[in-house]
Amino acid sequence: MNIEKRIDKIMQKYGRTIGYGNSSLGQWHALVQPLRYKNKMYLQGTPTEIGRTEDGYYLYIGPADRSLFGDNVRLECEDMRFSVDKTERVYIADRVAYIWAVLRQEIM
Repeated sequence: MNIEKRIDKIMQKYGRTIGYGNSSLGQWHALVQPLRYKNKMYLQGTPTEIGRTEDGYYLYIGPADRSLFGDNVRLECEDMRFSVDKTERVYIADRVAYIWAVLRQEIM
């Protein structure tokens, strides 16, 4: 079994159902988890009187065939809506294995 199929199998088993804001484009499974403090070093955050807050950021790991590249990409998962702040293709050898992204939760 190639690496892409293994990753897809993991997402099917452990991932959450997610889709583009336009539900007519279908849904898929991806790993979507809140980013913890140690994972947020590269985010700008919001300055406050007592420090910085960085709530509402999520890590996305999804299938290679679901592009998050482009302007104004919106995703929906359960009762949450996200914009895509940063996204990258993760390669193994010369093939895209999965898509990595930082999502920001939007107020619905």
